[in-house]
Formats: sequence, C-alpha cells, structure tokens
Amino acid sequence: MQKIQTEIMPAQPYAFGQALAYLRTSPSSIVECIDNQGYQRVFTIAGQPFLVRMIQEGTIHQAKLKVEVIGERVDSTILNHAVKILKRIFSLTVDPEPFHILILKDPILGKLLRSYPGLRPVLIGDPFEALIWAILGQQINTTFAKNLNIRLLNLCGDTFEFEGRLYPIFPKPEQIIELGEKKLYENQFSRLKAKYLVAASTAVANGDIDFTALTHLPSDEACQSLMQFEGLGRWTAEYVLMRGLGFKDVIPAGDLGLQDIIGHSYKLERRATEDEVRQIAKIWSPWRGWHSCGGYNFS
Repeated sequence: MQKIQTEIMPAQPYAFGQALAYLRTSPSSIVECIDNQGYQRVFTIAGQPFLVRMIQEGTIHQAKLKVEVIGERVDSTILNHAVKILKRIFSLTVDPEPFHILILKDPILGKLLRSYPGLRPVLIGDPFEALIWAILGQQINTTFAKNLNIRLLNLCGDTFEFEGRLYPIFPKPEQIIELGEKKLYENQFSRLKAKYLVAASTAVANGDIDFTALTHLPSDEACQSLMQFEGLGRWTAEYVLMRGLGFKDVIPAGDLGLQDIIGHSYKLERRATEDEVRQIAKIWSPWRGWHSCGGYNFS
C-alpha cells in the first residue's frame, strides 16, 4: 500500500468537529468511519478503491485539514481527485460570509448559527449514493431506510482492507443491477423500491443520469431532468440536488422531517406544510439548501 498526503485550507471559519458530530449520528452515513482519527472513508477513483483520511488542526477560525490517501499506486492525480471530493462533501471552498450575513437576519436560524460557529453543510459522499438513499427513504422512517441501506451494502458492496481493518465500499450501479429486483425483494425491499433502485442504477450506468451534467444546469432544469425517471418525484430530485450535488438554493420542502423542524422552530405548533416551507424559505434565497442542510445537520 502507498500513502500520499496534503493539506486543505478551507474557507474560514470552519468547524470540522461539527461535521463529524453530524456524521456520527446521521442515518445516511453507513460507509464513513468517524473516530479519534477524524474522517475515514473509501472512495472509488479511476476504478480503484482508495482509503481517504482527514483530520483537522488549528481552531475554528484558523482551520487546517490534513488529508491522507492510501491505496495501490497512489499519485498526485488520485490525490487531487480525492481532495476535490472532500471539498464538495464538506463545502470547504465556499465562502460562508454571504450565508452568515443572510442567516443572522433570521431570528431562528441566526440563533442556531451563533450556537454553532463554523456551521457548514455536509453532503452525502457520492451523488449516486445520495440517489439510492433518497429512493430508500421514500415513505418510510429513517431507521428502516438505514437498515435497508446497510442490507444493500452487505448484499453487493465491496470492502477495502488496511492494517487488519475492513472498510465498506458503497455499491456501484452495476452491482445493484446485477443483484436484481428479485434478490432485493427477497431481502425486505418492497417491489417498488426494488424496481426503482435497479432502474435508477441502470440510468446512471447508461449515462442517462449524468451527475456532472446536472451540476451545470439551473436548479429547476436539473430537478425536472431527474423527475423524468420513474420513481424520482420532486422530493427525491430536490434531495439529490441538495445533499448529493451541493446545489445551494434547492430545498426539499416535501420532506416530513424538515417540515417537522420548520413547524417546531417557527412556532406553528404542528408540522409545516410543503407550501409553508417553501414560503418561509423564500427569504433564505440564494442559500435555501444551506439553511435546510443546517436543519438536517444540527436540529
């Protein structure tokens, strides 16, 4: 095994500890390893698995992140790709000041920001993984969705061994396709979920869903592009754009958990409706995704 290291200087302020605290408890985080060594996860880069580690040095206002990539034939190209992934997941290069100025005007979220200096959204590690998690989360509670995600990982995911420890690797689209609807159904996935998982994986494998191309579209067009596929409604599309691709001004207003957070935080004494969430969120533009990620991450 080879190792290569570098450093990332994130846009300041940045509190890596808050991101780790979220990942420790998030039901969508099943392949991340969070311990005293910070963040560890295996990513597939150029068709090969690499273990990526990241720890923070310094303070929230003078943060520095140390990155290590481990694998076979690690070079600068692999390292640069891993750094690009980490910057996307942890929103490291986005200047947070415009967001901070806007959020401080909100009496509810402004208070939240003061309680969590260095607040920054945490995205799901891979856009395809975000798509699969969104499909799994449709119309079921997050605990069952997490169990299904772990079951999927055990059915067709790979592992990466380093220093006697096995690190899970999230399945590739081709592995889910090969697993097939019948095998998924036999393992407690509903017929519809099995169908949607295989169909979405096929669309990604065929290039019909192109995550890179989606990032170059306006959010409304990107949302409509995803919604043309069976099983991908508005909530699913908006969730993937926000948590998978990092669209800063997309909010999945149909999310029941987010509706509960908004209803509680804004003293509605009940769950907010989708229309109410969208109405309240208008004043957060062009940072609606960051506001709602804050709700997901720190509520």
